[in-house]
Amino acid sequence: MFVRGEVFEGRLYVSHSGTAEAPITFGAYGTGDAPIIDGSDSLAITWVAAPEVGTGVWKTQNIPYEPRYMFLVSGGEYKTVPAIHDNWMDGATNTFGMTGFDALSQAPGATFTTMYLKMNIVFWDGLDALYGSTGGFTYIRFRDNDDPNTKDLRPAPYKATIKIRLKNYIVVQDLKVYGACYNIYIGGDHNIIDNCTLIGGQKKVYIAVTDGHRPSNNTVRNCTMTPLFLTDYAPGPWNNGKDYVHGVRENIYLQSKYLTGTSSSNDVELQLYNAGNHNALHNNVLHGGLVGFTSYNDDVAQPCVASIFYNNTVYNMSSVGVVVSHGNKEQLIYNNLVYNCNINLRPHRLNTPDDNQRSHYIYNNRFYNPEGVGEHLYCHYMDTTPGAPNPYIYIYHNSFSGGKALLSMSGYAYENGGLVNTIFVNNIFSSDILIWANKEFIQNSSMIGAFDYNWCGGYYWYHGRPAWMGIHNIETGGYDWKEVGAYPYFWNPTSMPDFKLPVDSKARGASIDVSQQFITIDGTVYNALPGMKSGYFSGAAPDLGGIRPIAPNILSILPIRSEAD
Repeated sequence: MFVRGEVFEGRLYVSHSGTAEAPITFGAYGTGDAPIIDGSDSLAITWVAAPEVGTGVWKTQNIPYEPRYMFLVSGGEYKTVPAIHDNWMDGATNTFGMTGFDALSQAPGATFTTMYLKMNIVFWDGLDALYGSTGGFTYIRFRDNDDPNTKDLRPAPYKATIKIRLKNYIVVQDLKVYGACYNIYIGGDHNIIDNCTLIGGQKKVYIAVTDGHRPSNNTVRNCTMTPLFLTDYAPGPWNNGKDYVHGVRENIYLQSKYLTGTSSSNDVELQLYNAGNHNALHNNVLHGGLVGFTSYNDDVAQPCVASIFYNNTVYNMSSVGVVVSHGNKEQLIYNNLVYNCNINLRPHRLNTPDDNQRSHYIYNNRFYNPEGVGEHLYCHYMDTTPGAPNPYIYIYHNSFSGGKALLSMSGYAYENGGLVNTIFVNNIFSSDILIWANKEFIQNSSMIGAFDYNWCGGYYWYHGRPAWMGIHNIETGGYDWKEVGAYPYFWNPTSMPDFKLPVDSKARGASIDVSQQFITIDGTVYNALPGMKSGYFSGAAPDLGGIRPIAPNILSILPIRSEAD
């Protein structure tokens, strides 16, 4: 046990397993704040100027390793200094034609044109500092040329602060954990992470295959996870944005993907990687980073079965809130609140070869983005892969409000057969644009398995009413709603709604009962869907949108109606 109010420097590697009857617990005792487990190193670092790189750049050889993470500690608060990837420090040029030294030498007022919004912003906005290592030196640069010798900088190696490697029945609770490369690494079974605050680290909780063992039956609950970036700009949605802050949010995304990473976002709050079965992740708050939750398994012949992500709150992600990807079978994503993410939900790599068992059930979630900015649901395909299977995805009883677009499709979607095994039923879609896709996808009725019994607002954009729209949808938008003065929103998109249904709403009683076998308009018969037991509604039929009670951590933020309202 660790004493509350104290800071414990170093990294904890668990050496023994507990049992189901007697788990080993690492927790807190006493009174005061949660004890801090600090995975960074407090070193005597002497920095010297590096004018050969640029004005304001400093270097040191006092760090005995190439740091994979760096904290700036001020006033007891740990903030993450972005790290330039080794490729760029070693002289390769990134997507923007920059080496690591090019980035370090940028003048305080240097401007940068973002890739998508084409907005000119100050390069350092969203970063404020950068560091990188090569040739035995670590280099650092603050936006305003600050002297790092006046600051408390703490590097961390490519290690975990708490590592549970091939160990079982371990409980970590009531701690505040500052990350090395990972805050908590889990490679065993039946472990519990409970009521912890996890700050920094490229991955806050990383449940990953270890020496061929795929960790199963682990639980992560009641935790708060964030990178706590150095910048004062909060990450969040930016696509289609018009304000300067949207350009900065795009910069946070771009530099994370192409400067501190190589081609993918290098900050993830909670990740399952080639994990085993029945891992449960619930009642957590993930915020202020690049990616909230992601799960994938490269061995698609032996998928990860029945991982569940529920009752979580995910917000302010400049890339994606929730990613569902390849190698997952019977994955459940439900009762979550996801908001202010550039993409709230991303079904990823939908055309992975041989991924024949893949299935996701996504229900009773609430999604929000500010009016006209960001996307709710982006479907990703790698390229054109002939014969790749089409996963089974069930999206039902969810509520979506705001944003630029409800559903946005990769340009490869049509060539890969679209979403022929995906159904959208009993949802409320309240967004500026209902569907953003090419003409072939929109005008081909086979592109979506079923899209019916939904409330559909938003513009149909260029290609008219989608051919796959069912006859039981409530359509209030359309291709001409701007001309006829229709109102395409169920809730006012200028702020996050309470997601309640008005008493006289047409969405009441407009769903199909998915607690029993049901038939869609094309005659396809579907078995009862998870999470909706018999009697889950009153009256003749269920209401559209999210209808069931959700977790206390979400209820404290967002009041949700009950069936009695």
